[in-house]
Amino acid sequence: MKIMHLVANGSWGGGEQYAYDLVDQLCRENWCEPIVVCRNNPVVVDNFVSLGIRLFKLKMNGYLDFRSVVALSNIIKDLNDDCVIHTHDFKRAFIALAARKMASVDKKIRVVMTRHLIRPAKNGFFEKFVYRNIDSILFVSQMALDVFLSTSPKIDNNKCSVVLSGVKDRQCDSEFLRNKYGIDDNEFVMMYHGRIVPEKGIEILINALPLLSDIPYRMVFVGDDTTEYVSGLKKNISEKSLDTKVIWTGYQKQIDRWIGGCNLGLLPTIAREAFGLSAVEYMMAGKTVVTTDNGAQKEYIQNGVTGILVPPSDSVQLSEAIATVYKNGSFTDIGINARKYYEQNLKFDIFFKKIIEVYIDNN
Repeated sequence: MKIMHLVANGSWGGGEQYAYDLVDQLCRENWCEPIVVCRNNPVVVDNFVSLGIRLFKLKMNGYLDFRSVVALSNIIKDLNDDCVIHTHDFKRAFIALAARKMASVDKKIRVVMTRHLIRPAKNGFFEKFVYRNIDSILFVSQMALDVFLSTSPKIDNNKCSVVLSGVKDRQCDSEFLRNKYGIDDNEFVMMYHGRIVPEKGIEILINALPLLSDIPYRMVFVGDDTTEYVSGLKKNISEKSLDTKVIWTGYQKQIDRWIGGCNLGLLPTIAREAFGLSAVEYMMAGKTVVTTDNGAQKEYIQNGVTGILVPPSDSVQLSEAIATVYKNGSFTDIGINARKYYEQNLKFDIFFKKIIEVYIDNN
């Protein structure tokens, strides 16, 4: 069997990591061959090529990208086996379904999709085509499913299910970060990792930093820092005279080398998170994470027990949560609890088993 992932974003974020981890694990399975179809973006292409898989580059620009439909149908025709096509948004799901119809092969071709967003369902022509023809839609949280169904889309609800994402267990390096930047043992290291974009609440976090003058902290940002938006953030930090307090590492593939050296993960997202892989990565590493309470984080973080939840867009409450964790030393206990919860509920093998059940559905 072939398992084909369609990855269309032009940058690396949670959805791309989700697909990467699945493909990486599928490479270790003997019963299938993973294939990736993606746009010609260097970071995305290089990450998947490193897995030694077959990779095809298509534009996959949207519902009306007929050329990509034709190209994908030809790829399907050339396969010598049944195939599951795993897509990650509705536009690519439409392309996959149209390509399956055009290919008209005798092989069994299942099309499944993961919904990585919290948004109500649309009921346009293209979406209705997807609802009628797709085999399964997986939602990364109950909130994502509930909001999707709130507009009563014309879809068989049996096609919809919730599969909480999982994170691969990694041995995190506790010395790399501190050694690389000469951080003293008594310094409290806070970290954000992920896409550095407005909806992630980075400005709220930066505005909270001047309120932490009593804490010997260092703030580490792990993510692409070459954009115009980040240039504005760096200017803001300089104006606040915080340059010596803040570290920008740029995009990093091996996040386990970095999070092991921090004391606290900060993810003050403004937009509602459909899941939040970065938060779970801190839990995996046994770290306390402070994040917002407006998304699906509440489905796996119990406030004060396995993490800290704060309101979005509130720099003062964010700074108070940081100060409380630091002064009480509670980051150790919460981190231990977070790790236990991760082991019982959010380990990758739990998630992977559920995904495989969808792939090999015999109905």
